[in-house]
Amino acid sequence: MKKQGPTRFRRYLIIGLLLAFLPGIFESLTAQISFTKSDLDFNGVLNFTGGFTSLMYGPDGRLYTANYPPGTIHILTIDRNGPSDYAVTQVESLSGVTDIVNHDDDGSVNNGQTKREVTGLTVTGAAANPILYVTSSDFRIGAGTGGGSGDLGLDTNSGIITRFTWNGS
Repeated sequence: MKKQGPTRFRRYLIIGLLLAFLPGIFESLTAQISFTKSDLDFNGVLNFTGGFTSLMYGPDGRLYTANYPPGTIHILTIDRNGPSDYAVTQVESLSGVTDIVNHDDDGSVNNGQTKREVTGLTVTGAAANPILYVTSSDFRIGAGTGGGSGDLGLDTNSGIITRFTWNGS
């Protein structure tokens, strides 16, 4: 005789117990999580238009930001003034991504486009030698007949990953 699985009663009992205890488990988890707002004062050190597409603290304790547009990476030194009160004290700019040349679908260089769209970044390495990996693509939007502005000839395969290393200078 083949062994039968749990009876229908046992199945309903197990489901009932799970439904009874799961909300309590999730409530205790959410009760432990709380977020507070902190203010970051740029102190006029960094003026930019647009916004950030990516943020990450590096191994050196600085905040690496991808700026949209034009694709510049800003490296912020931040000091804590008090609870929930932070200020930018120094900014370094890395424009290596904006120097990447955009091409059209036919392979020709697009000299009229000097911006790159940074879509993400990650920072690894050590505090003395951080390594950045930055994903970027052609800044132009539009392709094909449904692209809004029509076919702009942009390179639809323009997404790349760039690796930046710090050598001390």
